[in-house]
Amino acid sequence: MKRRNLLKGISIGTFSLISSQAISQSLTSLPQNNKTPHYIPNCTFTPEQVEGPYYIDTGLVRHDITEGKPGAPLFITFIVVDTATCTPIRDAIVDIWHASAAGYYSRFAEQGKDKDVDTTGERFLRGTQITNTHGQCCFKTIYPGHYTGRANHIHLKVLLNQSTLITTQLYFPDDLTDQVHQAPPYNKNTERRVRNDEDILFTDEILLNFKPQKQTYGYEAEFVLGVNTQQG
Repeated sequence: MKRRNLLKGISIGTFSLISSQAISQSLTSLPQNNKTPHYIPNCTFTPEQVEGPYYIDTGLVRHDITEGKPGAPLFITFIVVDTATCTPIRDAIVDIWHASAAGYYSRFAEQGKDKDVDTTGERFLRGTQITNTHGQCCFKTIYPGHYTGRANHIHLKVLLNQSTLITTQLYFPDDLTDQVHQAPPYNKNTERRVRNDEDILFTDEILLNFKPQKQTYGYEAEFVLGVNTQQG
């Protein structure tokens, strides 16, 4: 595919820090050698989840995927790890996409309760990053909103050498989502919010890890993505 061919030619040297205290701190805290970062707790395979109906191969290689969409700032760090060796994977491609605070995805028509929301000309809250030598990449986004039938979540793919290693969805702690949804623009979303234990796809193994308290610049989360490089 076009995006994958393009990314094959992108050097890891294109990896640059987001202009944010959150991302800068997370990257400079990494060890300055090629050993596995000490905070990788295990090498378990991340559970697969369905792709869902809103995936598009956009080719948008970028850290900041907000495109001006309102919402609580969220900085996510991913670490891609080979489950066979428990070592980080360099040059892995990480795609993420998720709903806006209002519960809509970009690039699709007929959304919302009345099927009257059309975002086909927009590209918000979608993006691709390439992991560095420590298997790490970072995104600046917003806390996702909710829509009918699903708990708050982020969709994600990991690719390597043009093969998809994993497709999954990551979830948010209910108590944190309760807090976020008390404030605008989330509290303007009138769709019923599904909690994690009501979502038919949710499992504890794919719950994002958050810092205990909100930082001045927003929320910070991280997740270790365990993949099998022998498949695909």
